[in-house]
Amino acid sequence: MFFAATCWLGYADYFISDISGSFRREWAWEKGPNPSGKTGVEFKYCNGTGKTIRYLVFTCIPYNQVNDIVSCNVTGAVERRFKMTGPIEHSSYWQYAQFENGWSNPNISSVKLTKVEIQYMDGTTETLSERQLAANLRLGEQAQQQRKRKQEIENKQWVKEQMWDYLWRILIFPAIITGAMYGIFRILGVL
Repeated sequence: MFFAATCWLGYADYFISDISGSFRREWAWEKGPNPSGKTGVEFKYCNGTGKTIRYLVFTCIPYNQVNDIVSCNVTGAVERRFKMTGPIEHSSYWQYAQFENGWSNPNISSVKLTKVEIQYMDGTTETLSERQLAANLRLGEQAQQQRKRKQEIENKQWVKEQMWDYLWRILIFPAIITGAMYGIFRILGVL
C-alpha cells in the first residue's frame, strides 16, 4: 500500500473557443510560468493506500534555473501548501490536480514536492517526506506498468475470443450448415 505523488509548474491558459457559433470560455494547463510570471502547480498522484482520503496537503518549494530556492515577489513566501479536499478513493490510476497562482516570480523554473500530509476518512493521518515520496513514486509507476500489462493481456484475450467468434460465425458454422444441407439434398435425391 502506498501513496505516490509528483508535481511540476504550470498555469491555466484561458481562451475563448467558437464551437458551432457559440462562444465558450475554456482553458488548458500549460507548463512553466505564465507571461506575467505567475506560476501554479500541477500534481499527479495515486492513492494506493487502500483507504479513502479526506484531505491532501501538498508542500512545495520553487527553484530558479540554477537550482536556487526563490520566493514569491508579492508575499515573500518560499514554501507553499496546496490543500485538496476529497473524498479520494483508493485507485491504481494516476489522478491530477491543478492549483493556479502558487507564486508570482518570473524566475521560477521548477518546483519540488517536499512533503504530503494525508488525512484519511477514518481520522488517521500520515505525513510523507520527500524521500518517501520518491520511493513511492517508483512504486506508483510500477503499479501503473503492472496495470498496463494486465490490460494488454486482457486485450489480447479479448482479441482471441473475438477471432474465435468471427471464425465460428463466418467460416465454421456456415461450413457445417453447407455440409448438412449437402447431405440432406443427397438423401432426398436432389443432387
